[in-house]
Amino acid sequence: MKLLSLILLLAWSSGALRAQNLIANGDFELGNQGFTSSYTYSATNLTPAQTYGVLKLPKQAHSLFANPGDHTTGTGFMMVVNGASAPPQPVAWTQEVDVAPGTDYTFSIWACNLYGASPSQLEMRINGAVLPPAAEVPIPLGDWTNFSRTWNSGASTTARLEILFATTSYTGNDTALDDFSFSTTDGPCLDDTQIPPGFDYDKLSADVTVPGRSNPFLSGHPDGTQSKGDSAPTQSPVLATAVTSGDILSFSATGSVSHGGLSNPTIPPDGISPGGSASDVGIAGYTGTNSLPIDALVGVFLTDAIPTNPAPAVMDYPEGLDFEVLAPGNNQIFYIGDGLTGNGSGTRQQFVVPNGATRLFLGTTDGFGWYNNSGAFEVRICRLRNIAAGSRLVPTEIRFDKPAYTAAQGDPVNGSIIIDPVPVGGLYSQGMIINLRNREGTVTGVITPVTNPALDHHGIILNSPADTSTSTGVGGLKGSGLFSPGLPVLTRNQLATFTLTGLPAGLYDLQI
Repeated sequence: MKLLSLILLLAWSSGALRAQNLIANGDFELGNQGFTSSYTYSATNLTPAQTYGVLKLPKQAHSLFANPGDHTTGTGFMMVVNGASAPPQPVAWTQEVDVAPGTDYTFSIWACNLYGASPSQLEMRINGAVLPPAAEVPIPLGDWTNFSRTWNSGASTTARLEILFATTSYTGNDTALDDFSFSTTDGPCLDDTQIPPGFDYDKLSADVTVPGRSNPFLSGHPDGTQSKGDSAPTQSPVLATAVTSGDILSFSATGSVSHGGLSNPTIPPDGISPGGSASDVGIAGYTGTNSLPIDALVGVFLTDAIPTNPAPAVMDYPEGLDFEVLAPGNNQIFYIGDGLTGNGSGTRQQFVVPNGATRLFLGTTDGFGWYNNSGAFEVRICRLRNIAAGSRLVPTEIRFDKPAYTAAQGDPVNGSIIIDPVPVGGLYSQGMIINLRNREGTVTGVITPVTNPALDHHGIILNSPADTSTSTGVGGLKGSGLFSPGLPVLTRNQLATFTLTGLPAGLYDLQI
């Protein structure tokens, strides 16, 4: 019996598509700066109309306001506004950004009502023009709601973004604002069918240049560390961004590199023919059936610790490199490529940040000696932040339906793999291995996987060939998939069933 902490991917929900956010301090974490307002600022008294503050708790400045946490983390800053009560309405918030002509942009804000009566109606404007319709903040107090409007820049090279309060009621018209963004829609973020509930886009995406000489085995290592003919920091990979366990990343990558040092490199981020490189200095490599294309973009998640031997197991790809979701472990080199399921096209892939990870490094693949590689990849990273407190990791037990199985000579033995409890929103499992051990002697036989028909393709898929053995065990069944409680579930929360055949009489243990 083994206890695992499995990463949750909750059932799909809708959301907006985002690229790099052009708004400075859109989450207000830098305080009262980066924007201008025609309202009067106060951090302690928002009783008068036409006042605002940048606060962590609205009640700090008005005793009758609701007191929600900010939208970003629940503990950060937000803009708290007591709307103007007489026309013409002044501009509550404005900022000017540079734009590319002839480009579609999305202007997005989050708002919630702070007082029961007369919730605000907001106008979102660009270069003086209203983007209809008015944003009507819902009545429920503290209920954060997103409002997004699209705009084409036409011949414009700048955009003056504005928020006004169209309501002029003296009682009410009190609103908290947070997480403003203004971006094109062609970035690396997931489309609206791929966003789990409880997740929201982070405000900023990271733009990173990854030279071809970036050796991922040197991830997190101090200067002077040697690996495969290279040394830190000259061939160190790029520390791309800080990360948080349970968040979801997506990538887009362009450019080209060459492991031969060509002055005009041509290999794109997906790489070329597969090659291998064994684990080293505490970082799991890519070998055997899990070899990766050479000159491909790869990543490594790390904790705060310096990697040390022994390295973890090599990253496995049960679905091949066209996976939709990948959950790497810490200290494992994992494949990114161009970030799409296909070669230059397909679905944007999702990468789940592992438990304990705090850093992401980006590098390229080679066999030995990155020092003479040339070229670089331009990489953009988008992050879905898990905003549901406490939902990132759920301790879950995966077990068999019996502590041991008794086989009669020549008779099949049937069993089930059970999850207990079923996670509220479902789970993603990168893989599992079933090992069979005879308590009384040598084992011969085969494990035949049978997927649970009631779970359809969302059940755990035991899709690799059974590994037959005549010594210590039969096993090696690996699989992955999505399990959703929204689908029919058989008794005892079965993930999959299996049959053991060709076994001599005896008592058997099974282990995951």
